[in-house]
Amino acid sequence: MKTFEELGVAAPILKAIQEMGYESPMPVQEEVIPFLLGDDNDVIALAQTGT
Repeated sequence: MKTFEELGVAAPILKAIQEMGYESPMPVQEEVIPFLLGDDNDVIALAQTGT
């Protein structure tokens, strides 16, 4: 599993994620974050939890 840092999350957001106590992305986040950080991408995702 990748870390938020390995997924390319910007430093200020990474700091906030860490301050909130999150240590690693959920599987859907691991798959979606790279697309969200790309250019002009729209994403619809469905996690097992229904979020």
